[in-house]
Amino acid sequence: MAHPLNLAAPTPNRPTSSRTFTLASSPSATNSSASDSEDDDSPLPFPTALPRSDFLAETFSAPAYLSSLPHRHQTLEDLRSDLRERSAAIGTELLELVNANYSSFLGLGDELQG
Repeated sequence: MAHPLNLAAPTPNRPTSSRTFTLASSPSATNSSASDSEDDDSPLPFPTALPRSDFLAETFSAPAYLSSLPHRHQTLEDLRSDLRERSAAIGTELLELVNANYSSFLGLGDELQG
């Protein structure tokens, strides 16, 4: 006996809810011979990642930059999450650079003392 696949992705950061929602079935949903061409499996629009180069400008201003993104169709929480992920990635890169050049990093303190 085959078991149905559970295709739902885990969402560990979201609280679980005891509510369940059901959708009213449409005539095409009950017709088992309905063609697959009726299903629209195209992905939902999602904004592209913010280019890293945007943050590297000498005159970068966070308020001005954020106000230039009014048509991204992204919630503030999603934007905050993206920026936190980017910050964590940059922190990881910094740690990797320090570890890769650890002896030079330690010698930097001696060089600064004169």
